[in-house]
Amino acid sequence: MALFGGLSATVYLSDNFAYADGPLTGQGPWVRGVSSPSADDPSDHIAVEDGAVKFDWTTAAPVNNALRAQWSEDQLTEGMIHAAFDIRVADAPLPADNVRPGFFSFDRSGGSQARGWVGLRAGTESSTYQLGVSASSQLGSNFIFSENDLETGVTYRVNVGYNIATARTDLWIDAEDTSVTPAATATGSTSTGVRRVQLRLYNSDGGEGTTNLGVFYLDNLLVYSGETVDPEPDPDPDPVDLVELPDPKNVFLFLLIGQSNMAGRGAVEAEDLVGDPRIAFYNQNRQWEVARDPLHWDRPGFNGVGPGLSFARTILPLLPPDAVIGLIPAAQGATPIARWEKEYSGSFTYYGGQYLYPHALGRALEAAEVGTLAGILWNQGESDAGSAENDGGALYRTRLHRLINDLRTDLDQPELPFIVSTLGPWRTNAAAINSVFLSLPDEVPFTATVNTLDPEVAPLLVNNPNDTPHYLTPSYRLLGRLYAEAFAPFLPPLPDQAARPVLHIAHEAAGLRLRWNQPPGQKVHVESSDTLTDPWQTLGTFTTGDQPEDFEYTDSESPPDKRRFYRLRIEGDAAP
Repeated sequence: MALFGGLSATVYLSDNFAYADGPLTGQGPWVRGVSSPSADDPSDHIAVEDGAVKFDWTTAAPVNNALRAQWSEDQLTEGMIHAAFDIRVADAPLPADNVRPGFFSFDRSGGSQARGWVGLRAGTESSTYQLGVSASSQLGSNFIFSENDLETGVTYRVNVGYNIATARTDLWIDAEDTSVTPAATATGSTSTGVRRVQLRLYNSDGGEGTTNLGVFYLDNLLVYSGETVDPEPDPDPDPVDLVELPDPKNVFLFLLIGQSNMAGRGAVEAEDLVGDPRIAFYNQNRQWEVARDPLHWDRPGFNGVGPGLSFARTILPLLPPDAVIGLIPAAQGATPIARWEKEYSGSFTYYGGQYLYPHALGRALEAAEVGTLAGILWNQGESDAGSAENDGGALYRTRLHRLINDLRTDLDQPELPFIVSTLGPWRTNAAAINSVFLSLPDEVPFTATVNTLDPEVAPLLVNNPNDTPHYLTPSYRLLGRLYAEAFAPFLPPLPDQAARPVLHIAHEAAGLRLRWNQPPGQKVHVESSDTLTDPWQTLGTFTTGDQPEDFEYTDSESPPDKRRFYRLRIEGDAAP
């Protein structure tokens, strides 16, 4: 929804809580945070009801619950961050001493790092309440409340702004914009970075009793940074280009996991925005959308081209004509493999506060309702390369093998192909971890490795000089094609259709060399084009007899400083 006549800001989280009634825990980006006693479920008191979050603070039992939504592993360290939401109180709070009235806050890592609190208390008149803010903690003594009594049963639009550098917290209620005087302001002595928000219900009165802050609803949450507002509302966003999937037996699903080089950090160019209705991705809102880069949302503002879309475009011609590819993005930047383990229960959480393994597994299981999981692509290891050098990669090997087994077991697919890649060829401390990847196919069945160190492809895989851990955009696309080449042997033969040649591209001093194995009885035309929209030019034609044959073609005129596209077209096939 538009706020204050439209925003000129970066939006980190937008949620209208259009989930099924019941526990908010596990829906959308919301995961369990603090919970005490340990057997108590925060969903008992913070739950979805009719498309809004219901807080039930009327229980007489001690409750200390929190749910968290996190948008990035990197914290914001400067500027203003705002949260806006609708609030409607159904049962007014009761007056109480020693109350911890905060129900919403920003935070970096929970506990003492929660800042910018919004809380409520009983008003001066019956069936009214007041809202206030705290810049430091949830203790009632730190809250500054607005003197305006608000009515129960009425929906108000609330905006809270937290200055990350100074800890000042401002509250606006039904304001036209944030240039007006806040309804309440609190200042604090310590500040913190911000990377997530939390919903909280803590009803202890400081002794053995509890407090009753009534029943209220929170809806239409928007979290954003910046203070600038536009005079006119933002134009409507582009509609989501949803895909109507065919029969599940024709939908081939691929889970994309790992860290930032799977999520993608390449600059998006025009060709990356060209959609194909036969290539879809499972988006952040759990909808099937035409796939365009960026596919991931693990780091808003930094996500870009990765290998996933190029992989799908390369694999699609090897599938039946009516097949659809479904990509399931679940990678997260800056994540060592320890945090991908099924049993991980540490303090680091991603994707809105969720642990990585259950998040990826859950999305794969949801997606599998409309298709068949065909494979998993894993690109990770930069966070583990240094430690792997200390033990020759032994611990990483154990963890990788266990991860593969856990995923196959929980997905009930013991032969599910799992494709990995060595790290970028420019890395100098990756010998041990690369040896783990290169030996994987000999140690774990139904796995394959993209060898980025191969002399034929290493010169083409280049990192961004301004962002050295990550590939340049053309290299991400090539990496995707290499994943497709590694996965191709796991594809079943096409029914009633001749097998297609698998293309391998190598860079040489003499030009660009194409190499392929061609099935018997085929005439194949090698074609090139400077763009995907220009006419294709035939470079050569190759014919096999009654035996398969290896062919090579070197394009000595391939320009070294620009992109050129190549394809192998089987005579008699419809042009793609």
